[in-house]
Amino acid sequence: MTSILEIIAKPGLAPWYAKQERQFFETAMLDVLSRPGARDPEIVLAAVADAVTGIKAADREKQKAGIIGTAVHAGIEWYLRTQLGEDAGPEPRLPDAAMWALESWKDWAKSCSLEPLAIERTVYCFDCGYAGTLDLYARVKGVLTILDWKSGKAIYPEAFLQNVAYRHAAARGELPSAQGLIVRLPKRLDDPAWEVMPVPDTSPLDEFLAALHLWRWHRRMEGHRVDDPVWGLSPCAWPFKRTRSAVS
Repeated sequence: MTSILEIIAKPGLAPWYAKQERQFFETAMLDVLSRPGARDPEIVLAAVADAVTGIKAADREKQKAGIIGTAVHAGIEWYLRTQLGEDAGPEPRLPDAAMWALESWKDWAKSCSLEPLAIERTVYCFDCGYAGTLDLYARVKGVLTILDWKSGKAIYPEAFLQNVAYRHAAARGELPSAQGLIVRLPKRLDDPAWEVMPVPDTSPLDEFLAALHLWRWHRRMEGHRVDDPVWGLSPCAWPFKRTRSAVS
């Protein structure tokens, strides 16, 4: 599900990438200029080039955020399974940011009389050809609900498409129809305790299916398969080059 939604462009991502790279470069420059021989331009250039070689600063920040998000999900899953008396294994060791998010989640769960029913349940929509694993199927204040946990700085539009797709697939399986809620959890002490956004019942599935079709098309393009039903147009495999001899 996540890989499908990654096909959607995120306008705010490019400025964020630029900011991360600028901050990393400034930090590297300050470090280099504090070293012996910093007045030599060649030494400075070589040191900065060495500092910025490898994984980009923005990618490092995304990886760190992803690690925290995974830890938050693991902590919530462990807590819920122990509450239900299931075999949850050893308690995961969480970094401070993930622990802060988990404690905020516990406060929210108490405030809404959360009653977990199915944890990390995989749902399928065979008609549309997709599957996904929802975070939690539960009763929230007595109402059946499909829940997604988010640990970013905001709840982004594609989160609503994800929840709609889960609800559509779940309703065609063994789970009764439910409302959708997205719960954003903080990773910093100065962040609000938690944020909850309902997914409107009027949210259409068409937008998610459009992303799904685009994702499939993109995968076919990357493969350039001759036997593909779309691009494998015999006798010309895509992509093709037009030569002078082919021009009438």
